[in-house]
Amino acid sequence: MIFDCFEIFKEDFFEINKEIFKDKTLEQKEASFNNVVTQYCFGLLLSTIGRISNSVGSSKLMKVYDEITQQSEFPRIRKTIALAIKMDYATSVPVDEIISFYDELVKGKQTIAAEALRHLVAEFLYYFSIKETERQKLCQNLKLNFKFLSKGRKQDIGERA
Repeated sequence: MIFDCFEIFKEDFFEINKEIFKDKTLEQKEASFNNVVTQYCFGLLLSTIGRISNSVGSSKLMKVYDEITQQSEFPRIRKTIALAIKMDYATSVPVDEIISFYDELVKGKQTIAAEALRHLVAEFLYYFSIKETERQKLCQNLKLNFKFLSKGRKQDIGERA
């Protein structure tokens, strides 16, 4: 369905990249095009979630956001945004909620949403210090690189309060 929206750009994409695709089969060209579209959508999704999360402004506005989004037809998007807001403004990390939601996304084969959540959590873990047990638990359950994410800490999460 999402690829249908980009179908009109496919021929232009192949033309622009004709040197890259000169020895490729049609299947390989299609796969490359689908990969580019998926990456574009992923980037757009992360950007949108980030802008919404940053626009909330403070944890006090979370209640207002919750009230507005209760009527959303897209509960997974709402939950992803809510978790992003919690990570941006909360003084503690909802570890079990994140893991449970990630498992739900994986079981529901919501690959892009699961990857978006992993990216948001990895970014959070890179910039903020949390209890080592919580960091390990998130990394293990979301299949994130614990060693890399342990090195980047810059600010203790309690300092944001």
